[in-house]
Amino acid sequence: MSTSAKALLHRHSLPIAHAAVVAARANPSLPYHGAEHCVRTADRAARLAAWLGLDPRPLLVAGLYHDLNHAGPAWPDLVSVESSVLVWVTDGMRVQRRARYWRTPEGLQDDVVRLIRATRWPHETTDQVDELVLRDADLAETLDPQWLGRLAAETGAPADPAFAANHLRWPEFFEL
Repeated sequence: MSTSAKALLHRHSLPIAHAAVVAARANPSLPYHGAEHCVRTADRAARLAAWLGLDPRPLLVAGLYHDLNHAGPAWPDLVSVESSVLVWVTDGMRVQRRARYWRTPEGLQDDVVRLIRATRWPHETTDQVDELVLRDADLAETLDPQWLGRLAAETGAPADPAFAANHLRWPEFFEL
């Protein structure tokens, strides 16, 4: 289980058991869409949400689950997204219900499903700020040349270093 995932969950008062789900359900054969990417996306989403004055918890949870059980480049992204939703519904919600120190607010389950689905590529148009936050947190991974290389290795296609910068809603946040 990732210590960075545990620390992130603890910092936001979320059940540490989510880290076990991330470790167990991430696809270890993918150099990009694995557990580390999910934890990093969740952290960026939570920090951007706080920067914008939003509740970071739904974004943190959705970030953790958004690419779990990812199918890789052989399948359409819709398959991976719905697989991630299934992991949240079967494993993640069970973790939340068992938590005694933080009760799930009404609507969190639906918000997490909606947020995970918002990461499907290509993105659909939305005016939901929280969906845009999670998309930015996800795409910002490719601002790092090492992660851009991992994406290229996973897909077998060259990755454009300017792609994320051209699609971010809040590029100034990632320049901090």
